[in-house]
Amino acid sequence: MFLAAFFVRSSFIPSSPVLSRPDSFDFHVVGAIPQEQVNQLIAGIIGFRRQFVQRFQRIQYWMQNHVDAWTDSSFNRSGLCEGVGYNRHLVLQSLRSQGFNNVHDYINSYRVTHLKRQIKRGKVSTLNDCLDSGFGTTKTARSCFARHEGISLDDYLALNSRGEVGS
Repeated sequence: MFLAAFFVRSSFIPSSPVLSRPDSFDFHVVGAIPQEQVNQLIAGIIGFRRQFVQRFQRIQYWMQNHVDAWTDSSFNRSGLCEGVGYNRHLVLQSLRSQGFNNVHDYINSYRVTHLKRQIKRGKVSTLNDCLDSGFGTTKTARSCFARHEGISLDDYLALNSRGEVGS
């Protein structure tokens, strides 16, 4: 048996003596939950998590096989949702379950990886060449690159021109 409990704002409980502090919480015990119900709840959570992972894998597969789509600077959340066949909510939930803040962060992670690959191959040597990786402006390319890689794009290009970028 597990004990079910929850915290609730005191101001939501009419009989609460702490109505003067709306930021205070009270601890309320609901009762004991049988082990079988706890197991069902845990199984439901695991199944719910599995759905996020499966959706994310489908999104990832689509992104890997549609490079032409996301290297277009007009590609955005709507394009991704249409491509994978999920609504905005499911896409965002799936991406957040894997640590991405939002859809643009996820799309830009692919663009940064693509940009790095292009730089190493020698196809990108100036900031204007970065636009071929799907960024709308060089400013966006710079900020996304720095956020994802922890080094400025200018510094990365300079290191590459000196042959100091690893493979």
